[in-house]
Amino acid sequence: MGGPKTRVSQETFDAAVKENQDEFGMEPEEATQSAVEEFKLQGVDLSNIATSESGGKQSINAVRKAVECLKAASCAAGTPSDLLSSLTTLEEQLQEVLPESLPPVLEAAAQADAVATLLTCCTAAVDNPDITSRSLHVLRRLLAVDSSKAAFMRADGASTLAALLTKQSSSVQLIEDVALVAEAAAKKHEDNKCGLVDSGCASQLVEGLRTEEVAASSSAVQAVCSCLKSLTTADDPKPAASRAFQNSRSLAQQGAALLLLSILKRRDITDLATVAAVCGAAKKLAANEEICKELADEGAVQATMQVLASGLANATLVRSACSLLRQLANSDAIKADIVEAGGLELLCRAVDSHTPHAGAMEQALGLLVALTLRNPKAATLAVEVGCVDTVLEVMKVCQTGVHGKLGQWVQRQACMSIRNIVARNPELRPVVLDKGAEPLLRSAKQMFAQSCGDVGSAALRDLDIQDYNT
Repeated sequence: MGGPKTRVSQETFDAAVKENQDEFGMEPEEATQSAVEEFKLQGVDLSNIATSESGGKQSINAVRKAVECLKAASCAAGTPSDLLSSLTTLEEQLQEVLPESLPPVLEAAAQADAVATLLTCCTAAVDNPDITSRSLHVLRRLLAVDSSKAAFMRADGASTLAALLTKQSSSVQLIEDVALVAEAAAKKHEDNKCGLVDSGCASQLVEGLRTEEVAASSSAVQAVCSCLKSLTTADDPKPAASRAFQNSRSLAQQGAALLLLSILKRRDITDLATVAAVCGAAKKLAANEEICKELADEGAVQATMQVLASGLANATLVRSACSLLRQLANSDAIKADIVEAGGLELLCRAVDSHTPHAGAMEQALGLLVALTLRNPKAATLAVEVGCVDTVLEVMKVCQTGVHGKLGQWVQRQACMSIRNIVARNPELRPVVLDKGAEPLLRSAKQMFAQSCGDVGSAALRDLDIQDYNT
């Protein structure tokens, strides 16, 4: 595999176009195309470059001008109204950019020092909620590109966010805005994840959830949950190692996991998107068996199964709730609790409700894999309540292509669940075979050789099929 491609700045690209025009007398369109071809031959990634006027050069110039105006307004001589007006102009300029032209425009804004300027606006106008909120909204948008994430780190943006929360800890809107900015900064950027945890920003967001006002705000709860997931996900390929696991443990030790559980137990939260967000964040924080057991001791299994049962019509909630139960089921003791509480029956209902939804299927079947792993009693019950029929039906639907590229992961979980059910229960093998498992397993191996070849063969072998490898 090759390393990451080189990038050039918009200024460098524009200079090459101008050189083609001046030196070779090319027309603008021809000069631009020649520059594109030349840079591509050199292995340069031009995804951050506006390569035509219609592709964003005019927008780049307008955004650069707006950033310069914002810098002037943020200095000591500027008034709050000047600052708010400049922020509004920059935000409007970004909103007018076509989606396909947005990345190079955001890159240009970052190169113009927009990130540090916006952080300065937040600090200078800490007592002005309108300016702070508008600054954070624009900043979040800029953080969609890597150069802005790097600028956020260099400007110690994490400490700025922590300071804002310290000064306005009771503001629901500020907590939501800061959480969304922190999520954007941390996504696929390990240094920002570390900075946001080390600065105390993450802890302050968790403390904000303890207040009744924040806990009652669906949008604020979702924002904080999204931030926690970003901080505890190892999604940056650049460093050799990630601190995501340590972040999960640290936040859980501060009570974040139990706090999320307390929110999950609330009867007054009816917004299913919020419930799904809480389940998703709790799953990320339940990073080891100790945390899982702590959650289970406080009723996590019952609470999660209850929200799953009440939200079966919502595929997103089914996916998130099943993922949390799946994480908890990594503990053998909790696994038994889920089965005894009717988890297998509920799982079948969830799958039957959302067979075409790949994300929900992958998590639901993954839960079945976890519950039946080294668990003969659960395997027998799974057959009795119809789990095998449900799994085989999912495999049939998946092989029609309805799940797209995600189908391979649904099929992988299906193969693993069949294997777990029969591995320690030889008496179940004829039953599973009679239901038509063999041809479906072979089809999964053929369709998705890379992701299902090994687990499909293992399932066939444990079904006592002699030519399982063919």
